Amino acid sequence: MKRWLSTGYLPLRSTIFPLAGIFLLMGLAEGALLWLLRKQPAPPEALFGLPAAAVYFAAMLAVFSLLLLRYSGGAVTLGRLNVSPMEQFVLWGGWSALCFFGVMAWQVALFLLLETIYLRLTPEAAHSQAMMLAVYRSDLLYTLLPLWEPLRYLCNLVMCVNLGFSAALLAFLRRVRRWHLAPILSLALVFVAGPGSNAPYFFGAAHLVLAVFCVRRWRRSAYEKA
Repeated sequence: MKRWLSTGYLPLRSTIFPLAGIFLLMGLAEGALLWLLRKQPAPPEALFGLPAAAVYFAAMLAVFSLLLLRYSGGAVTLGRLNVSPMEQFVLWGGWSALCFFGVMAWQVALFLLLETIYLRLTPEAAHSQAMMLAVYRSDLLYTLLPLWEPLRYLCNLVMCVNLGFSAALLAFLRRVRRWHLAPILSLALVFVAGPGSNAPYFFGAAHLVLAVFCVRRWRRSAYEKA
C-alpha cells in the first residue's frame, strides 16, 4: 500500500498546481465573457456559446499537454520506486482520467456560478426554468450535462478514461523514443465530436475502442522494452 501511495503521490504533486492554474484561467476567461455580456440583451445560454467552448477545448488540450510533459519527464523518479510498469501505467492513467473529468466538472461549476450571477444582473431574463433552458440550448452545456440521458454521462466518463490512458501511453512512448497514432486520434476525437454532436454514442464507442487499443499497445511496448 505504501508504494502505491508513493507512486500515486508523484502525479498529484507534479500536476496539482499547474492544473489549478488552468482552472483559474478558465474561470477568468469565462468571467470576462460575463463582464462583456452583462449589459447586453442576450439569453442566458449566450454565456456558453462558441467562445466558452473554445476556452473549454483549450483547457482540455492544455491538460493533455501538461500530463504528457510531466509524465514523460518523471522516468528517473518512477524508476526508483518498487512498483511494476503496469502499476505505474494504471496510476498515471487513472490520475490523468481524473484530471480530464475535473475539467468537465469545473466547467459545469462555472456554468452554475456564472449563470447565477448573470441572472441576477439581468432580472428580465430570470425565471424558474432559465438554467434548464440554458443547458438545453447550449451545445457545450448539454454535452457536459445531458440531464436525463444517462448513456451520455457514460460516454463522457469513457472519454475521460480514454484521454487519461492515451496521455499515459504517449508519455511512455516518448520516454522510449517511440510514438503511436492512437493517443493523437483520442485527442483529435474530442475536437471532431465537439459540443452538440449528433452521434454521441458513436463517439463514445470510438473512445472505448481507442482506450482498449491504448492499453494493449502499452503492454506490447512494455514487453518489447523488457
